[in-house]
Formats: sequence, C-alpha cells, structure tokens
Amino acid sequence: MTVLCQWDLPRDMAGDVIAAHPFPDDAILMVFTPVEANMEPYRSDPALFGRSEEGRVFSREGELRWRRIDDFVRMVYLGERMPEDGRWTDASAQLEGLRPVLSNVLLWGIRSDLEAEWLEHQMPKRLVYPIRTAVHPRGRVKLVVENWLDEAGIARFGRYHHLEEVEGEPDHATE
Repeated sequence: MTVLCQWDLPRDMAGDVIAAHPFPDDAILMVFTPVEANMEPYRSDPALFGRSEEGRVFSREGELRWRRIDDFVRMVYLGERMPEDGRWTDASAQLEGLRPVLSNVLLWGIRSDLEAEWLEHQMPKRLVYPIRTAVHPRGRVKLVVENWLDEAGIARFGRYHHLEEVEGEPDHATE
C-alpha cells in the first residue's frame, strides 16, 4: 500500500534525518544548494543535506523530498512503506480516490558513444546522468514520473520514480 506522509522539522535536524532514511542501492539523489545542483547515485551526506535549499532521493520504492521554508524544513515521503521514524504525519488518506499513472519525461542530451555523458547542442553542455547501463550509443535518458490523478485526470501528487536509458534517434550524419 502506498503511503504519503510529511514532517516539518528544525533546519539543524534535517541533514541527519535525511541521511538516516534507509534508501535502496539504486536510489538517485537530486540536491540543490545556493551554489550547486547535483544529480547522482545516492550517497549519505548529512552536511550536504543540511546546507541544501531543497532536494529529493528517489527510486522505484518511493521518494523523499525536502524543501527549506524559513526556519524549518518540510519533508514529504510518497512511497511503498511508512518511514521508520515515528515523527512523520500520515497523510495517506489524501490518496483515496486517486489513481497512480506513470509517465515519461525525456531529459536533455544525447549520449556520446557509450560514454557516461550526454551532449546537448541547444545549450552547449555536457550532462552526466546517474545511469548504470550503456546500451545505446546515441541514447537518451528518460525520467519516469508517477502521478496520482483525480477523477478529472488532474495530478494531485507526484513523485520521481526512476531513470532509464532509452534508444535515441538515428544519427543521420553517418548515413
């Protein structure tokens, strides 16, 4: 059963609480500080989490998201099991009547051969995504998103689900 819960906690506690959450081995970390933005395989770094403005750790099992608001940090978890720390507020009743639907978002860049980088020509930049496969020489990366829709088809809640390598468009320059 999917659970939705939240916790507002003092800023000085957030880094340790996030680091203590049991994430699976394939979890992805996205974290934003005033001077950096990272997307990488999850690593426990309480200091990084503590100085971040916002972030998320996601996998197929669930997503823990946080955002700094004034003197506290709001954390929201949407996933398969209730977090172990008993201080979370269960808001799972808000999921009643909603249905989960997966959708895909293609991320920027096309893989350069089988290297661990994707090139984006619209904004000259090399992008690095935490993908563990190297199947498609000119591949793309898609972000799978799980949205919880109401009867009208409007997304009420959503979470990042996982990243996946997909086949890109053919390289017309070599034909």
